[in-house]
Parts: sequence; structure tokens; C-alpha cells
Amino acid sequence: MIKVSMDAQLVSELTQRTPRKHAFHLEADYSELAVKRFLTLVTAGHTVIMSSPERFADPSYLELITQEAQTDFILWPLKNSLTQLELCAQKRHPLINDEGMFIVRTSGTSGKPFKLVLHKLTNFIEKFKTSSPSSKHSLLFFPLDSIAGIETVLECYVKGGQLSSLKGKPTTDEVWQHLAKGEIDSLHVTPSFLSQMMLAGIFQNPTPKQLKRIMFGSEPPQAKVLGHVRSAWPQVELVQGYGMSEIGVLQTLTSREHPELFNLAESNPGRIQEGRLEVRSPCALVGYLNHEQALTSDGWFKTDDIVQEVQGQWQVLGRGGDLLNVGGHKFFPAELEEQFMAMPAVLDVTIRGEPHDMIGTAIVAQFILVHDVTESEFRSKLKEFMEVHIPAQRRPHRILVRSSHEITARLKKNRRS
Repeated sequence: MIKVSMDAQLVSELTQRTPRKHAFHLEADYSELAVKRFLTLVTAGHTVIMSSPERFADPSYLELITQEAQTDFILWPLKNSLTQLELCAQKRHPLINDEGMFIVRTSGTSGKPFKLVLHKLTNFIEKFKTSSPSSKHSLLFFPLDSIAGIETVLECYVKGGQLSSLKGKPTTDEVWQHLAKGEIDSLHVTPSFLSQMMLAGIFQNPTPKQLKRIMFGSEPPQAKVLGHVRSAWPQVELVQGYGMSEIGVLQTLTSREHPELFNLAESNPGRIQEGRLEVRSPCALVGYLNHEQALTSDGWFKTDDIVQEVQGQWQVLGRGGDLLNVGGHKFFPAELEEQFMAMPAVLDVTIRGEPHDMIGTAIVAQFILVHDVTESEFRSKLKEFMEVHIPAQRRPHRILVRSSHEITARLKKNRRS
């Protein structure tokens, strides 16, 4: 159990050691120490960026962050105390001030390895002060270097909730162990991890005693997986938490019957412009530290998510950069995945594209099958299925059968390997 609070001793040490506000780069795991350091520093007016122990151990990565942020950070390893750090004057990006800020690194984007997103702490504090009660006991599933992990901590801090943590990168067994204790009432995960839980047979267990809500987000969900969860644990509400590093996690109105569909709440409205979703958020970024600024002149953020309207609600198909182009025919991996998930033999599928000299992109499909179907049987059924249901331009050029899928450090499907 993590005590989500500031560190009183650290507050005293900061007051005694320096009147200046600094920019800190913290080594962050899932521990109470990492949580307390983050909360203490940002509430005291400092600026914080956090990195996993693996990244923090890489000097070239730390130097890259310094260069991209145009800021000199005080590096703070988990093993060190404040007294072991040299607090000195620093060069800072013009957007950074002394009112308590944090920086989140996005995943890779075209033209740059990532974007560094600057947020103001008070925006999130006000958001959770005015939002309705949502959970009393949550699991810190997402890492602290992600917006979802930070939001989990801040919600518990503002609302006085309890927080349990994992030992490291989430596993289905460890998550189930926490749920089985009957204390957690809110679980926030990715759709890919829901799929892993299904494959591991987690939903064959009785519904955890206190669990009221499962929130999922950060990538397009699969309707078949969500349907499996609804059938197995019908008393648990499924909520699609739409969010990004730049805007935080937005409040949604999720369809009960078809939770892959949603609308945005009035507190964070959305609009569709040329097929792409734009949103307003009370927690919109202050700005990028290493990229051109993001908001329109009237305060809308362009998400680049392609959205289709279904029965008055929205369904996210994917980011513009996810679009596959096979011989001029364009489609999203999630669209083809949904088609293949209609096959009874398929438990899960991941579609990705690989460069191809002749057609631009070759499609690779990686399947996970139900236990009583052999690979040879499936390949025969797949051929018949594609001849009837899959257009020629969407048929995979390479078919793989695996026992599990790889997920990224951000806990989403790996479509790049």
C-alpha cells in the first residue's frame, strides 16, 4: 500500500537548503518513495520529469532529455537523499516557471524521437477537486513517467483515496493478486492488457469483491474482448478513458452495451474536423518544450485521432500515422483486427505493416488461437474466411501464430516488430 502524500522531512530540507525553484529529473519506479518525491517537489513549486530505472541508467538518454528540454535538470537517483544532491542555478526553458509543473514524454513521433509535454499542477488539482467521487482504492498500473500514472497518483492525493502498487511492469498474475484481495474498486488498464487478462483466464475467476469499474484507454479497444469482460463480470462498469499526454485523461460517457463507443462530457468537449477529433481540456498542456506549440487559437487540441460516428457516438480507429497504405488502399490496423476477431478460433490478433518495395506496405498478422484449434486447422479456416470477408488489398502477406503478444513499455500492442 502506498501512502499518497508529501514527505514532511523533504519539505523541511527543501526549505532549509534552497529558496530557488529547480527542475528535477527523478528516477521513478512504482514505489512510495517515488510518489512522495514527485508530490513534494511539484507542490513546492519545482518542475519534475520522471524516468523509469532502465532509462535513468542510460547517460545518453539523460543527456538527450536535457538537450530536448533546453533545461538543466538536477538528477535524483532513488538511492540518493536530497542532501547528496548539488542544488545550483540552472538553464531553463522559457515556458517553465515557479508555480509547480511536470513534464511528460510522449512516445515517438515523426521527425523527433518524442515530444516533451509541459503541464501545470494546479490544472489537475482543480480538475479532481471538482470531479465527482470515482474511486476509494486504485491500483497504480501505469508507470509514473506516463500521464495516466501521474493522474492516478494525483486523484488519490486530492480525494484522499488509497493506492496499491505493483513491483514492476504489470503482469496478469500480480494484477489478479491485488484484485483478489477485495480492496480495489477501480482498475485503469490498456485494452492490450485486458486482452492479456482474458488470455490468462483471469475473467474465469469470480468478480473481485469491491471492484466497481474498469477504465481502459490509450489505444483502440477490441469489441470482442470488451464483450468477454462484460459477460464474465457483468456488475463491473466498463469506462473508456480517452486521453493523451497533452490533455490528460478526459471524462467520457461510455456506451454500456457497446463500450468501444463513447462521447465526451461537457467538461471536456470534442468536435470532429475533417474526420479528426479535436478536444478542449481543463488540463491541456502549457506547451511542448521541443516542438511547435499545439493548441489552436481558440484553445482546441488536434489529437490526430481518426474517429467515426456510430449511432450518435464515437469510435476511435487510430492515429493518422497508424494508417496502412497497401497499393493505394488505406485502412487502420484496428479495422482489420476487428474483422478477424469475428472468427470463433481467434482469441486475439495484432496487425502491423512492414515496408515493401513493390506495394509500399506488407501486412503482417499475428494470431492467438483458442486452445482446441491447431495451427493447420486455423490456416485452412482463415483462407476460407478471407475469401468471403476480407478484400484482397487487406489480406495479410505474412501470417504468424503465437501464444502471446508483446506489449510496449506503455503497455500497448507492439505494432513495430
